[in-house]
Amino acid sequence: MSKFSNLMKMLILLKAHRQLKIEELATYLEVNKRMIQTYKDDLMMAGIYLESRAGRYGGYSLPKGHDCYLQLALDPDEVTALEMAYKQLEESGFVYQEELFNAYHKVMATMQCVKPTAEGLDHDYHFGSKSSPAALLGNQESEYCKLIHASIIQKTKVQFNYYSLYNDTYQDRTVSPYAIYEYKNAVYMTGFCNLRQELRDFKLSRIKSLEMTKDRFVMPKDFSLKKQMQNCLGIFKDQPQKVVLKIRHPMSQITREKNWADNQIITDLIEEKAILFEAKLRGEVEIISWILSMGADVEVLEPIELKNKIKKILSDMIENY
Repeated sequence: MSKFSNLMKMLILLKAHRQLKIEELATYLEVNKRMIQTYKDDLMMAGIYLESRAGRYGGYSLPKGHDCYLQLALDPDEVTALEMAYKQLEESGFVYQEELFNAYHKVMATMQCVKPTAEGLDHDYHFGSKSSPAALLGNQESEYCKLIHASIIQKTKVQFNYYSLYNDTYQDRTVSPYAIYEYKNAVYMTGFCNLRQELRDFKLSRIKSLEMTKDRFVMPKDFSLKKQMQNCLGIFKDQPQKVVLKIRHPMSQITREKNWADNQIITDLIEEKAILFEAKLRGEVEIISWILSMGADVEVLEPIELKNKIKKILSDMIENY
C-alpha cells in the first residue's frame, strides 16, 4: 500500500476509533511503529495536527473540531447494531473480511456517531458467530441483548431468572457477562456465573426478568471468545476426546469442505472412495448429532465409548418406530 493510502487510512482509523495507540495503528497499517511517527510528522506538515496522550489509555487522536468528512448522525442503538454486525461477520470467517474491515471503518469515519462505549473499553467487547447471522427482531431477546451489551461495556453484572432445560426449573442467576454470540439462529451470552463459580453459557430465549446491577467486575485479560470456542463442534465445552471416523461418499466430500476443528486431519481412502477423519473435539452432544446426520455414510472407529452411545441411541430410535 502506498504512503498516501496509509496516511488516508490512518486518518480514517483515527476518525472511527477517536483514539488509537501507536502499536494498534502499526498493526492495522502493517508497518512498524517508527513509520507511524513518520506518518504523524507528514500529516503535521500538511496542517493536520494529531493530539498525543500518554499512559495506559493514551494514543493518537484527531483534535476536537477537526472534520473533513460528511456529517450524518447515527444514534447509539444504530451504532450498536452496526458494530455487532461487523463483529459477527468478522469472526465468522466472512469471505470479504479485508474489504469488510475497510468498509466498516470508512462508514464509521464518515458518520457522526454517538458511540455507547467508555474510554479504553472498546477492545474488551466480544461478539462472535458459529453460523449464519441471526435476525434480532424487536422482541424481548433484542432488549436483553442491548442490556447485556451495555453491561459488557460498563463491566457491570446482570441478574436474571433462567430456565434450565435439563432440570425443568427456573433459577435466579448473577453473571459477569463476557461476550455475546450467535449459534443456529439463537443468541447466547457467555460469562462467569456466581452460582456455579465458572464460565457458563446462557441462551437469551430462556432468560426472563433480566436487569443490570451496579456491581462491577473485571474482565480477565486472557479471555478470548475464539479460544473459548476452539475445537468445539458446537457450543458445548466439555472435555476433548479424540474422534476417528471413516466417512464415505458423498458425505466425505461435504466433510472436507468445512473446517470442523483446528487440529483435524483428513486422510483419503481412495479405493474405498472415503476419508479418514481425525480430530480432538469438544461438545459430545453436537458430535453425536453430527455423526447421526451422516446416516449410513459414516462409521465411528474411535472412541469405543462414543460408538456404544450412538448404538444405544439408534436402538432406542428403532423401538420408537
